[in-house]
Amino acid sequence: KTSGFPFLIVNWKITPSLTLANPFTVGPVGPAGLELSWGLTPQFEIGVGAAMRQFQYRLAKNNPLAPDGVLEEQYAPVFLHAAYKIQPNWRFDAYTGVAAGGKFTILDKNGNELNNEKAKKIPFFGFAVNGRF
Repeated sequence: KTSGFPFLIVNWKITPSLTLANPFTVGPVGPAGLELSWGLTPQFEIGVGAAMRQFQYRLAKNNPLAPDGVLEEQYAPVFLHAAYKIQPNWRFDAYTGVAAGGKFTILDKNGNELNNEKAKKIPFFGFAVNGRF
């Protein structure tokens, strides 16, 4: 089964220091979503954002509940982000947040729902150092 998801690309400079955009850098929530960021100085910015995530995994043929079925995972990570430009070509990013609204669904090989379960909120933290040579 093939599915699609509409994706709106946003890069809106609301004011010289306030931007609403898709965070395309890889972070703990992956690329995309929406982030509202505020440039406190030319080197330092903070932001808040959210995204929707949905993944599907094929289950093994010998799975006792759904042989050759699918496990579907859905959640919405909500995060805080801080970035510091060490030099023009180097940047440090730190993230913290929570994956909320999680749901796991098990489907049989014909796509019929067998079971679903809500997930607890999952806190996360991550950081990245990016550089260009």
